[in-house]
Amino acid sequence: MKISISQSTSESTAAGFPRLFILAAVFAILGVVAFAVDMPLARYCEYLETEGKFPGDIERLFNMSEAFGHGLGVLMILVTVFVLDADRRRRVARLAAAAFGSGLAVDCVKMMVARWRPHSFDLDSGGVWDTFCGFMLFGGESSKMQSFPSAHTATAVGLAIGLAWMYPRGRWLFTVFAALVACQRMQSCAHYLSDTLFGAALGCLVATVCIEYVKWFDRFEGKV
Repeated sequence: MKISISQSTSESTAAGFPRLFILAAVFAILGVVAFAVDMPLARYCEYLETEGKFPGDIERLFNMSEAFGHGLGVLMILVTVFVLDADRRRRVARLAAAAFGSGLAVDCVKMMVARWRPHSFDLDSGGVWDTFCGFMLFGGESSKMQSFPSAHTATAVGLAIGLAWMYPRGRWLFTVFAALVACQRMQSCAHYLSDTLFGAALGCLVATVCIEYVKWFDRFEGKV
């Protein structure tokens, strides 16, 4: 009875996942709009960072939140779920695919599209389109030109969606964690606002596909 209730909860939650395609489109549209504010926002974050005016407690919160979108942090969360939730252990594979698959999808994009990170670009002398260096293969010379999109944000969004699928009551908490990751990427001058929004869009797409449409996971979890 316990398993059937759990499955019913996940199935009812999954029924709403196609709506995440719409959310992905919204994130992408907002990403385009964000090009208009990328530079002033990046300059403001740089000012707060260099002048030490960013509130210490908030900065520590952002820095700690990065783990939710970092590979090692995600791995620790997956291990925790695997150890503590024996009834859902087989679902950890799908959760891992949603999180790491989102980050991998973004890595494929950023290895083709060159964009200077805010901390490696002269924000006072260039415009938003100057941050783009065109197309490239294998990410250019260094990670300094791999700003677009944000892999941390995509991974965090993919993980948040996967965790919300497994634990619907925590959906808002997971959403906050993912948002904090995006804020940390901007606060640290590693990404522009548009980078995080496009990363979130890809995270929504990949996580939705992994959770809703990859039938191999259903067989692995014993649903069919």
